[in-house]
Amino acid sequence: MSAEIKCSFMKEVPLANLCPHPKNTNRHPERQIKLLAEIISFQGIRHPIIVSKKSGFIVAGHGRLEAAKTLGLDSFPVDYQEFENEAQEYLFLESDNHLAELSDHDHGKMLENIKELEIPDLKFLGIPDFDTESLKMFEDDGLGALDNIPGGDNQEQTINENKEPSVCPRCNFEWQN
Repeated sequence: MSAEIKCSFMKEVPLANLCPHPKNTNRHPERQIKLLAEIISFQGIRHPIIVSKKSGFIVAGHGRLEAAKTLGLDSFPVDYQEFENEAQEYLFLESDNHLAELSDHDHGKMLENIKELEIPDLKFLGIPDFDTESLKMFEDDGLGALDNIPGGDNQEQTINENKEPSVCPRCNFEWQN
């Protein structure tokens, strides 16, 4: 399968050559990965994965990598970035993980925007037919639509939970997610 690439990037890299950062503290629930895969399928790839030139590890885009695997993609767009040292690389990884958590989402404004845009199809959000009342689910906790993705569930299972350790294909470094 392929997904249309709609972002700038330096190189398209086979998924097998991308190494998750062993110090990444984010865990991606299965429902988040399923939603991200649906969005990529619907919208195309809008964000590349960012890889450190220093270590060769992913510093932003671990969820995108898992979504790409879910979609059966062979490769993904990548940007390579310089970091002065391991500390700077790690701080970027953590800041990328946590900055969005500090924002507030205006659900009412989102509903107004969707009505104004007359969006006909929200299947990528797990909503088969457009109905602004269906979007009220966002008002609960902001994640309600994730529970309605076909095949999804309410369990907080993470990718690679209770499986063998992950191994970097380049350097054979092993870690447990």
